[in-house]
This record gives sequence, structure tokens and C-alpha cells, in this order.
Amino acid sequence: MWRGALRAREQAEVALAPLGLRARHYGLMAILTDTGPASQRRIATQAGIDASRVVTLVDEMERLQFVRRLKDPSDRRAYLVDLTPAGKKLFAEARTATAAGERTLLAGLTAAERKQFVRLLGVVAGEGLG
Repeated sequence: MWRGALRAREQAEVALAPLGLRARHYGLMAILTDTGPASQRRIATQAGIDASRVVTLVDEMERLQFVRRLKDPSDRRAYLVDLTPAGKKLFAEARTATAAGERTLLAGLTAAERKQFVRLLGVVAGEGLG
């Protein structure tokens, strides 16, 4: 099973490389696309990674001007991370690139198997049956 996960990550890295992105960049942008502005703690929880890694990732993406930190309107001491317009545009391009990679990765499955695979990934990810 771990080889399948490794192959999926490798495929994502290959698909994202022409855009200058890594899978971790894509993951951050996907979370922010799903949640809107979020605290670094919330990002860490959703990504299942240590908060210190999120700080480094956000710093990197902020330098590239794909994310920005905004004051949290509900807590003046806190900041929220949000995608910039350039980050939103890049994420749309990255989503197209990763979709092509997914098609390559899943090419050996029938349409019914792909549908079941995606459904089961949703279950594993805690999204319930669907």
C-alpha cells in the first residue's frame, strides 16, 4: 500500500514541477481553497502536520506572493493565511496539472474501479460515504 502512496506523490510532484510547485504547496493551496482564510494551527490540523512545518511553508509561499497573512478580525493578536489572486490562479493551473497526473496514475483502472477508488479515499479521509 505504501508504494501506491509513494507513486501518487511522485506523480503529483512530476505534474506540479513545471509550475514550480511541490505537493506540499499544492496541499496548502487546496486547504485554503476549501476553507478560505485559516489560522496556521487549523492548516496544521487539516494537513496532519506539525505547526512548525506550516510556518515554514507559509513563509515560503508568502515570499512567492501566493499567500498572505491577514489580521484575524476576531482576535487582534492572531493572523489568518489566505491565497492571493496570484495564488488562486496558480492553484487553478495546478489542479489541472494534477488531474492529468491522476488520469495517468489511475489509467489501469476501469471507470467503475476509479469511481470506487475515489469514494473509498473519501471514506479514509473522513468524508463519509458518498
